[in-house]
Amino acid sequence: VTRPASSTARPLVRPGHTVAAHQNRFLSNLALTVCWPHAELYVGTSEDLKKYFDADLEVMTWAQAQKEKAATFSDLLSKRFPEKWKRYGGKDFQGHAPIRVIEAISEGVSFTASEHSFGVDYMGVMRPRISSLEKAKAIVRAFNYQGRPYDFEFDFFSDATLGCSERVFKSDAPSEAET
Repeated sequence: VTRPASSTARPLVRPGHTVAAHQNRFLSNLALTVCWPHAELYVGTSEDLKKYFDADLEVMTWAQAQKEKAATFSDLLSKRFPEKWKRYGGKDFQGHAPIRVIEAISEGVSFTASEHSFGVDYMGVMRPRISSLEKAKAIVRAFNYQGRPYDFEFDFFSDATLGCSERVFKSDAPSEAET
């Protein structure tokens, strides 16, 4: 997809999709000599989350079994992450809204609007062939990582800081406690 990617791609992505992006004029391209140097998780708006997950019986049953005893998936996010959920309904660090993406950028693991995250020269959308429940769990894990600093050392062995591909990998991989 070429610019404006945000308006072209937004109708094609759904909560739980991974977006790979390339920005031609980024200095980091000198060190990261790969075609797709950036990855992000498309979550959608809070309304999108409600639409895709709140009526899903498997996701609802899982949310109700969590310690928060949430009625729905969006209720689980609001109870488990009250401050983050409130921020998710607001504006990103550049003042754009609505927020639709969780990504690791130099500012850290951030909630961003598509004006920032899709404002790239090229992007691809990966649609994992996993259940809605697995996508919902990945979104919960990503919410958990939001706010952590960016990992400029690219240390996959630590969760204290995260790079973009680390955030994708660790959000998509179930933890020992979940299996």
